[in-house]
Amino acid sequence: MKIIYASGSFQGQYDLCKISENILEAWPKLGCSKELLQWLKEFPDSERVALLDSGVFSSWSKGDEVDIDAYSDDIHRIIDEGTFSHFVGCDVIPGEYGRIPTDTEVEASAKKGWENFLYMVEKKKVPPNRLIHVFHQGERFFWLENLMKYHAALVKSGVKDGLYIGISPANDRTSRQRILWLEECMPYLTNEDGSAKIRFHGFGATSTLFMHRYPWFSCDSTSWLRAGSFGAIKVPDISARNQYYDSNMTVSMTGRSAISQEDKHFLALSPAEKASIVAYIKGSGFTLEQVAGDGKAGVVARQTMNLRYWKQLEAELNMMDNRWKHPQGRFI
Repeated sequence: MKIIYASGSFQGQYDLCKISENILEAWPKLGCSKELLQWLKEFPDSERVALLDSGVFSSWSKGDEVDIDAYSDDIHRIIDEGTFSHFVGCDVIPGEYGRIPTDTEVEASAKKGWENFLYMVEKKKVPPNRLIHVFHQGERFFWLENLMKYHAALVKSGVKDGLYIGISPANDRTSRQRILWLEECMPYLTNEDGSAKIRFHGFGATSTLFMHRYPWFSCDSTSWLRAGSFGAIKVPDISARNQYYDSNMTVSMTGRSAISQEDKHFLALSPAEKASIVAYIKGSGFTLEQVAGDGKAGVVARQTMNLRYWKQLEAELNMMDNRWKHPQGRFI
């Protein structure tokens, strides 16, 4: 399983790409991503997942639409350049920003999104195994069945790996509601032993519970970015068997208060806890003063530490058995 780190232009600007390895950037931001594009060209890696998102959500929230023809044409140019490996398609978000869509709107959006996928593949000749179509919570499972049938046909025709699809739990649902929906998805996506029968990416699914529970090919995360921007670092639990997976500790390092009630502020910790965190910071190549800084250098120091934390979490997750276990007899 690969963790894909969002905001590639930021990573390129501050030379964090070599830490993150796998990145996600939005098509509308490519004009600000010169350093990122240069890095992708200079350091090609056949194992890297570099996702380019169409920017559908951002456009939708502003009342705009993505130009599907221009995006498709740009994909061909980018494939020729050898930078990004995969491209998120032009799925359609139902309704209007700020209100809950109706069932009719959800169905119409799912249908239009599928038509957009076929248009990009059949008319614009975008390779289907490099185009990620997204299945959203709330859509009928008919559309996931559609994807799986298309995948099976691709594999049968000899297309390597078949489809690479997106699975998107709804941000406005509780964790339990999202898990229950993901449990419904898994019979379509997994083999009898719980292993994945298709490559699938989790959009907004990077809680440790979600990542370990299902056989994702990849998930994307902005947590490292947001926490660092708001003055916090993730800290491993050195007493745990899996120091990164089992840790729930986020520590605020700047003069700001803790980000949430669950987080702790460095100044409120015990002397022993402070000493442990200072040692962790020093072992990461920084000083306490650097990580606690309010300026740009402090932000970059914290985000660098958070990227390294998530890379260690990824390594631990890949040592675990993430095959899906059928919920029969399990508490969800």
